Amino acid sequence: MIASGVLFGIGGGLQEMCFAAVQEIVPNRYRVFAIGCFELTALLAFVSPIIAYTMISTTAITWRTVYWFLFSFEACGLILLVFCYRPPTFHTKHRADGKTRSQLLRQMDFVGVALFAAGCVLFLVGVNW
Repeated sequence: MIASGVLFGIGGGLQEMCFAAVQEIVPNRYRVFAIGCFELTALLAFVSPIIAYTMISTTAITWRTVYWFLFSFEACGLILLVFCYRPPTFHTKHRADGKTRSQLLRQMDFVGVALFAAGCVLFLVGVNW
């Protein structure tokens, strides 16, 4: 169960990565359409409990097969991401402003990042406690 939870966590992160990748793969004028088509794949997530219950109750397979079903869905997403997604380089993203990495690093608000991280950690500790 713990190992399958780890796989689901990796798969959940993969799904969030795919939203960003879809927006970078298509031109700007087709982004809304591409995200809409990508959202249609959420229909599978909505009916997955029904599919899982049907697989377990009407066949001789066990609940472990449901995990493999979801694993195969996430593996297809990973394969598509690896073969279709080419992220832009640093120079491509910062062509308009012409800033270097060191300039961007000097402009970063380290105090704000530290306060934000501390606030998130304290909130999660408070929720758990």
